[in-house]
Amino acid sequence: MGELAGAVMLAQLGRLDGLLAAMRRNKERISSGIAGLPGITLRRITDAGGETAVCLMFLLDDAALVPAFTEALRAEGVEAAGVYDKGIPDWHIYSHWEHIIGKSSVTPVSCPWECPYYKGSAANYSTDMCPNTLGYLSRAVHLNIPPRLTPEDCDMIAHGIRKVAGALLGKSS
Repeated sequence: MGELAGAVMLAQLGRLDGLLAAMRRNKERISSGIAGLPGITLRRITDAGGETAVCLMFLLDDAALVPAFTEALRAEGVEAAGVYDKGIPDWHIYSHWEHIIGKSSVTPVSCPWECPYYKGSAANYSTDMCPNTLGYLSRAVHLNIPPRLTPEDCDMIAHGIRKVAGALLGKSS
């Protein structure tokens, strides 16, 4: 890294605690605004101290509702997306790792797929090897939580989620 990039990084690191605090505050306000809403399960956070709150994720009961739910949220001015779509190759999701599924290798001895140095069984992967994971991901809705949201923005987002849930899930809080 050059000196200029290092100087910019140090300046940005000085802002980190404030940015994290703002995102955590925003996420908490939105989460509180939709907590207990029937048909929506907020993602469980296992390490609150390590949570950056960069996004809010929740699960719907039915994966088939995610596209309509996210489209309706966007119509309400809430940027949202489904997490897993078989047609969109998101590399965050293992089933889209074509190079792994297809056993591509950069080595002439085909490691790790048929590696002569490894005595165990051959490695085999498929797009459907973790069905529970894909089930959760297909039910997940993702919203970014920028630090610049105002309390009013957070309330608008929570209101939009409640409104869409009432319309599409037939449930309201």
